[in-house]
Amino acid sequence: MRALPRSLLLASLALALWLVYAVLGPGEDFLGYRAFALHLADYNLARGMYSPPWLALLVTPLAVLPGRWGYLLLLGLTLTAGWFAARTLGGKPLVVLLSAQMSWVLWWGQIDALTLLALSLAVLGHTRRSWRLLAVGLVLAAVKPHVVAVPVIALWWWSSGSRLKSLAAAAALVALSLAVWGNWPALLAERLLPFSQSASYRPWNATLGLIALPLFVPALLVPLDRPQRLLALAATAMLVSPYMPYYSTLLLLVFPLPWPLLALAFLGYLPSLIGTTLAWNGVVLLPLGVLTWVYLRAARAARKAEASRRVVAAN
Repeated sequence: MRALPRSLLLASLALALWLVYAVLGPGEDFLGYRAFALHLADYNLARGMYSPPWLALLVTPLAVLPGRWGYLLLLGLTLTAGWFAARTLGGKPLVVLLSAQMSWVLWWGQIDALTLLALSLAVLGHTRRSWRLLAVGLVLAAVKPHVVAVPVIALWWWSSGSRLKSLAAAAALVALSLAVWGNWPALLAERLLPFSQSASYRPWNATLGLIALPLFVPALLVPLDRPQRLLALAATAMLVSPYMPYYSTLLLLVFPLPWPLLALAFLGYLPSLIGTTLAWNGVVLLPLGVLTWVYLRAARAARKAEASRRVVAAN
């Protein structure tokens, strides 16, 4: 009986958010994805896109809808993906839906729903030993690899029984895309180089950059259970990526995190009070805090295990 009111609360909140952004949201980023999808045949025309061409296939059902209907449907899909990812990973859907990260994604019409789905489907593919779900997770992760590729690849690697089939399916899609769109990876690389040298995205970039690469060592070697290692890898990848817009840290919020870290879900609402350096760039504290929390828990567990061994040895 208690679950029903909670479900109704979340459904009501999602509907209220959908109505607010349906009326007020400009959805300007979605317009770029829409143009990309409508020029599907020629990847050369997608000058502002930094994703593989199959993104256009995913967006096409929304792009062909008249007026703002594509953006409105994207809002609903994004809210649903946030709820689904939090339920799948064990996070708090209420925080995910109300976060500043989600607000940015909804307002501008970003496609971070795909990163949430990529991770969620990869988790389900791993736990259910489904190579099909893993393959879909790999394909979706390629849309925003700087956000979600590392944890999805980790899940794929841990799924030994499904590894070859899922990789073959994803590779078949890549081969088909090369046949249809030509050498699109070379075009994508040409676009990424000037983008990586641009300073225009710095106000909302929440990363340390390549200087954080050594953090992969503890993420891979510290004794952790699989869920905690997955979280550590996801947080480390966000710190290492040269480009990590603060709103893409939405991915971390779908994990089960302590409330002090979840408070950072609302920091992005405060640029007018504390400036963008703290409100947006400061969200780098979220992946840093996640790693601190994970490793402190691991250290406490190791100390308890050692104390238990000593007690057993003394007896």
